[in-house]
Amino acid sequence: MKRVAVFAHYDVHNTIQDYVVYYIKELQKVAEKIIFVSDSELSEAELSKIEPYIVHSIVQHHGEYDFGSYKLGYQWVKESGLLDNCEEFILANDSCYAPLFSFDEMFSKMSSKKVDFWGVTANPNGIEIINNKPIDNTQKHIQSYFVVFKQSVFNSEVFNNFINSVTKQDMKEKVVAYYEVGLTKLLTLHGFEYDVYCELSKKIIAPHIFAYKRLIIENKCPFVKRSLILFKVSNLVW
Repeated sequence: MKRVAVFAHYDVHNTIQDYVVYYIKELQKVAEKIIFVSDSELSEAELSKIEPYIVHSIVQHHGEYDFGSYKLGYQWVKESGLLDNCEEFILANDSCYAPLFSFDEMFSKMSSKKVDFWGVTANPNGIEIINNKPIDNTQKHIQSYFVVFKQSVFNSEVFNNFINSVTKQDMKEKVVAYYEVGLTKLLTLHGFEYDVYCELSKKIIAPHIFAYKRLIIENKCPFVKRSLILFKVSNLVW
């Protein structure tokens, strides 16, 4: 199956870490075209680490989090014509260590499902912004660190208008509310159907935090969030 992926990157030290190189190398086994978009200042030496696995890189500071990089990558892919013969379009970011298992099994299972888009995990709870403050709600949504869209979605005006509307927000919670939660909500309102690879995530709030071991053991989740690992390491008692 012909797949195109946009990979969103950010690193405070302006480097491409080894886990990112490994992730992209493995992703290239299931996505023949990868566009790398970084919100950091990267040297040519850093970019050379991933050069064998990508078709294009965009290095541009925008401050719009992963959806800003998704927007830039999507615009380039659309203008270049790479979507013309694409069957699945992937948005992925560097917030996870992956893959713990080969991507093949996940794609084999999910690509055969009669859905318009899919992700790895869902979160039964979401966020909305009321009076400029983030408020928890019960808006189930796909978590945006890895989402796959079929042609019915990425060729639609709904998706095109949504991704091109991404702008810089003054708090991360707004990014989650408007774009992560907002994407699933918008697409489902327009009749698009979705599913997730990890069934367990449909039942547990923030499963990537509170049930990450079960996701790996029971659902063979190929991802683990970096924030979880870094938090645990930083709180070790030496």
